Amino acid sequence: MSASQRPAVGRIVHYRPDCHLDGQWWCRTLTADDDVPLAAVVSSVDPGVPLVTLTVFQATRQPHALGRMVSEGTGPGTWSWPPRT
Repeated sequence: MSASQRPAVGRIVHYRPDCHLDGQWWCRTLTADDDVPLAAVVSSVDPGVPLVTLTVFQATRQPHALGRMVSEGTGPGTWSWPPRT
C-alpha cells in the first residue's frame, strides 16, 4: 500500500473481479480476457490489517456489495488505486 494513500470509507478504488470468489454475478458479463477494473467505493476498512469491503459498480448493473474483505493488489479479487492522470 502506498505510504501516502490509505483506504478510507468513501474512497474510490478499482476492483478486479474474481469469478471463482465473487460468484456468477460477475461471470455473466465478464470473460477471462477482461482485465478492465471496475469502479468501487470503500464501504469499510479493517484498521488492523490492510483489508477493505467494497461496493462495486458496473455500467449496466446495480451496485453490488461484496460480502468479503478484499486486499490490495493487481490480480483477480483485489483492489488498487486508480492511476493518476
